[in-house]
Amino acid sequence: MKWAVVYSETPPKERDCIVLPLFTDEIDRWDPGPFGFAGEHACRALETGDFRAKHGEIHVTYPEEGVGRFVLLGLGERDDLGSTELAAAFDGLGGRVLDMGLKSVTILMPEGIMEHTPHPVRLVIDGLSRGSYRFDRYLKERKRSKLKGVMILLPTEDRLKEGLADARVGQAIAEARRLMMDLVNEPPNVATPDHTARQIRSWFKDGDGSVKVKVMKPAALEKLGLNLVLAVGAGSANKPRMVVIEYRGGRARQRPVVLVGKGVTFDGGGLSIKTAEGMRKMKEDMSGAAAVAATIRAASALGLRVNIIGITPLVENVIGPSAYKVSDVIRSYSGRTVEVLNTDAEGRLILADALAYAVDMKPSQVIDIATLTGAAIVALGREAAAVMGNDREVLDRLREAAEVSGERVWEMPMWKAYDHLVRSKIADVRNVGEKRDAGSIVGGKFLERFVGNTPWTHIDIAPTFADEDGFSTGYGVALLLTYLMLLDR
Repeated sequence: MKWAVVYSETPPKERDCIVLPLFTDEIDRWDPGPFGFAGEHACRALETGDFRAKHGEIHVTYPEEGVGRFVLLGLGERDDLGSTELAAAFDGLGGRVLDMGLKSVTILMPEGIMEHTPHPVRLVIDGLSRGSYRFDRYLKERKRSKLKGVMILLPTEDRLKEGLADARVGQAIAEARRLMMDLVNEPPNVATPDHTARQIRSWFKDGDGSVKVKVMKPAALEKLGLNLVLAVGAGSANKPRMVVIEYRGGRARQRPVVLVGKGVTFDGGGLSIKTAEGMRKMKEDMSGAAAVAATIRAASALGLRVNIIGITPLVENVIGPSAYKVSDVIRSYSGRTVEVLNTDAEGRLILADALAYAVDMKPSQVIDIATLTGAAIVALGREAAAVMGNDREVLDRLREAAEVSGERVWEMPMWKAYDHLVRSKIADVRNVGEKRDAGSIVGGKFLERFVGNTPWTHIDIAPTFADEDGFSTGYGVALLLTYLMLLDR
């Protein structure tokens, strides 16, 4: 798909579709004059109350004079519009564009959006791309998108430079997000640890050489002592892998930011087996790993001046003759011993080894991202990821990235009062608490034991990784890339 950002005082007279976003509190002041016959159609919709510009509302008219469709897109009240809401409105529009079979779309950006929302062009591109995405490769009859080009028309010429820069970022996010969603949506009989590792490697094969990818197989993992990764994957015939992605965009001596992503390609719970319903979305339990790899793909495409290392342990957590057991005590890569009280709390185990491995790389900071706990969903619903960590500056910057990217986060406390929840009587740490108290925080407290004094942030994306139909949302790419861009300022 081709994207163009231009400035023009008047909209094009011939176009497959023109989209006009409107705020609820400005429809009474809107001037239809520049839009000709299409504007008259829109005016009728406003006058009759057929369109009230509620957030996400879409009204289609058919002017028949050069413009195939004139679409009014509701943004809701101006004061309620943030990055999340803007991206969501265009996400909804993307689905309608796909359904209508449009070949080209022109979006008329009102000045109100440009003033009210940071980087709106970036959000429009990401939202529209996300909404028009469908995972249909296993359907005999596919509904392929016919959309070939999108033009974003800016209201003033002085916005053009910013808009063009934003479009470049938006395209990088949109492409990376689609790669991530394709990988996460694959069925687990296809997306084994080995297949996933090979797919991630393929994302970087045509680059400029700034990215190096290493795939570790079980023998290498055993030699390094990554015993938690090996234990979780021991029950499966599809043996573990760990992918290390190294992007060098910064100075030679600049310490890297390490991103660690949980990569459980299917989670049946192991011997602490899940219910059938509980397994339905568990092919997507590798969303963190996919987000890390996709983010580095986008960072390299943009040439960010930051050194980044991605670490993605990849396992299947299923029952088999060699499966690890409840009450096992395993010595981790860090040397700490772990008492396993629930084999379905496996994500924190593979992350623990990966985090300790990351710390040995002497990074400036480590960020892990994982579909870790259902408790995060109980706490936050489906609106935000839970975050926690040990460095105030990093957490504040991550919150800023969330506000810009539209991918929300909410910080959870990491008080020492919670430390006892992961204490074990026979090992250095246990992988779950005795009760259901503070489940998301317990996951963070467990991981904290493996990072020492290194600045570290944990992002629990269990609330945000999938949509209502169980498909990947691609959450994490925009958040992490925006965060890395803040480091590159």
